[in-house]
Amino acid sequence: MNIEFIIHGVLSSGQSVTDQNDKDYYKPFYCEQQESILMTVEVVDRPHGISTYYNYLRYNNVISSRTGSYFGMTVRVDGSYCFDVKNMYLILDNLFNKMIVGKILRQVENNYEYIVDSFSKEKAIIEQQFSNMFGSFFSSSDFKDISRKNVSAQKKLTINPYDLTPSVVNDVFVSGVKLYISTIYPSKQTQSVQALIDQAKTEANKRVREAEEQLNSYIRQQESNSKSSTAIITKLKDEKATLENEKAQLIAEKNDLTNKLNKCNKDQDIINSVKNIKSPITDLAALFAARFQEDDNVDPNHPKKPIKEKQQTNKKEIWLPMVNCILGVAILLVLLFSLLGSTESSKSDNIEELQSEIKMLQDSISKITNPQGAMALDPTNDYSGTVVDIPADDPISIDYNKMKIRINIKGLNSGESELTPNKEYTFEIVGEDAKKVPNDGYWVIVEGANSLNSNKMVASQPGATVKATYYIGTDVVKERSIKIKQ
Repeated sequence: MNIEFIIHGVLSSGQSVTDQNDKDYYKPFYCEQQESILMTVEVVDRPHGISTYYNYLRYNNVISSRTGSYFGMTVRVDGSYCFDVKNMYLILDNLFNKMIVGKILRQVENNYEYIVDSFSKEKAIIEQQFSNMFGSFFSSSDFKDISRKNVSAQKKLTINPYDLTPSVVNDVFVSGVKLYISTIYPSKQTQSVQALIDQAKTEANKRVREAEEQLNSYIRQQESNSKSSTAIITKLKDEKATLENEKAQLIAEKNDLTNKLNKCNKDQDIINSVKNIKSPITDLAALFAARFQEDDNVDPNHPKKPIKEKQQTNKKEIWLPMVNCILGVAILLVLLFSLLGSTESSKSDNIEELQSEIKMLQDSISKITNPQGAMALDPTNDYSGTVVDIPADDPISIDYNKMKIRINIKGLNSGESELTPNKEYTFEIVGEDAKKVPNDGYWVIVEGANSLNSNKMVASQPGATVKATYYIGTDVVKERSIKIKQ
């Protein structure tokens, strides 16, 4: 068994090989290669015989003056095959890092640059180091004889150096396959780990997609719920505003009806009073008529004594003022009813009834107004100028604009011109004339689109304007507007 150690590569002068007898074998290595570190193993039938070539090659980052430069070391075993290919790779790789770098190449960052013009000066030292390492790591049991039937065919197997087990090498040797060994090829362990990684990644991606679908579905559902809730809230706000408006209208109608009812009650009181005085006045008129009537059926045999003119005049002076006073009271009551009564059609029956009662009173009184030619009331005087005084403290006569009152806001600090959000405030009527304001009124506070019937509120809409109004019936006593801070 003969073993040769050959150094070859591309120097500034071109491709150089330390074995000139086998030079043409190395010419194909001067080419571009994908792998930066590569070892090929093949059985070749050469003129000198059948040999196994272990070629350790460095590409891509080896620099010389020539394009496509490379560096290589070849161990040629004549007539035998070394089955410990993994160990052969490690020896040559270690030899490159420990001796080639420094004697033939120098490292410049991530590249290697030639520092020699010839391999002959360093070959002996490097070859001796290789021999020492070869003798230390190999024995005769690692080699097996070869023949032409073991010559490598065109088929090749790429493999990671750490997957080079004896059984794999034996299968390659028997089948005649050419080996390409590099660390860039994934090992079985790496492939297994990578398969697990890929499987885990696939599972993770699947779970991520499922989670994204669930999240998107949840987001869509929440958006739908949000839109539905917004629509419901808007609808409820609109309904609330409508109800508040209806409530205000009902309150106004109630106050209006209360005022009308009070007026109707006053009208009925007048009617009842007129009815109550009707009978006594009628009886009184009859009595006066009977007392002072002329007796047309006097017995001619017993004539009355003539009444002296002065006596007759005195009697007229006694009862005539009384009759005029009674008549004046009756007419005054009618005029009061006319002033306080309503012109509405619903009261026309009451007016007609009163007019009828007044006519009856006038008819009764006319019987006594001039029984002996006494002066009657002036029929041309309708007494429409009669004035009825209304008390100054009657709510109808109060002018709230002239009163010295204002709306105070409890909770609004001195110097503040705006309400603070989420703070409670109380509205009240204050001022010199505050005691004159009836206490049976009601408050209406409007905040933005919200309205409430209370003098207390919590500011809840930043930037909105609050309008507080105090009512007596349908009359506005006082109102105040103020903004809520943003």
